Amino acid sequence: MDPIPKSKLEHGRQRFLAYAIEHALEIGRRTPEDFIRHFPPKTIMQALSLRPDLRASLLVPTTGLKHRIALKKTWQSAGDDLQSALDEGETKPVQIVQAFAPDDRVLYLEDKKLWAFIVEGQFWKVTAKDQAAFAIAQQHVAYLLDRALLDGLITSRDVIDAIGVGELCNRLPRSEMAALFTAALERGRSGTAFTDKDLLAALPPSTLVQHVPLPHIVETILHTRVAKVHGYLPDETKPEEPKREEGKPAEEAAAAEPPKDAEAEAAAPAAATHEKTEPKTNGSRRRTTPPVAGETPAAVSAEDETEWIEMPDSTH
Repeated sequence: MDPIPKSKLEHGRQRFLAYAIEHALEIGRRTPEDFIRHFPPKTIMQALSLRPDLRASLLVPTTGLKHRIALKKTWQSAGDDLQSALDEGETKPVQIVQAFAPDDRVLYLEDKKLWAFIVEGQFWKVTAKDQAAFAIAQQHVAYLLDRALLDGLITSRDVIDAIGVGELCNRLPRSEMAALFTAALERGRSGTAFTDKDLLAALPPSTLVQHVPLPHIVETILHTRVAKVHGYLPDETKPEEPKREEGKPAEEAAAAEPPKDAEAEAAAPAAATHEKTEPKTNGSRRRTTPPVAGETPAAVSAEDETEWIEMPDSTH
């Protein structure tokens, strides 16, 4: 296996991506075909739209174009030529990936899409039943932890706090625990502190992945403290609030109105009833039913009859 070329990128978050991609390709966890599926020729050439020199450095070894001609190609034409060479079998994905320098991949391609390429398939969830895939997953997770520490994306304390002392005690074998206790006692007897860095030196990532479940390491460290903190994850957009449509039915508009005063509503019918049954002072109340033959009509009190009408004074 060829050594991974040293990155010259200035920022740690960029160096980490460059090394992570190259390591995934080197150990076979990711393939050149995977890379071209995520970043086809058109996408690559568009990303290099302002760099004709880099477009030419890709076209010359993959399509056979002369360098001077390749420099005059627009990014659209360069993308078409590279895609045609790929379709016709004149070049292969591995040749394109090899011609595309690791630092340039990170500088010109979108970092969130690069991270999606790295973690595609959730490789850390593979079980030990698939021994070959599990060994590759352990190797890659350990490498990512080492690179995140070297590039300053996380600290030793981040690793220990994220995994948790309780988890370490539950997972580590007695031999590892004894070595930790011994190292801590020796440091204490010499009057020096036993720090998170010392603990991680005794338990390097290559040892951690042998005992701590990979999903726990990836979720608590690589996802939460690396990808999320350093902007490799897609932007989280809040769902828009539903807009109120114009011209709603009258029933919906009425339902949206604030309720009226309950006491006022209760008093209104009572007032209307009182006004309806209040007798007038210039009239008398009579029964609404006709009198029996031979019977002299008589006035009835309000207590005896509930329905009354106003009659003019009798002329008899």
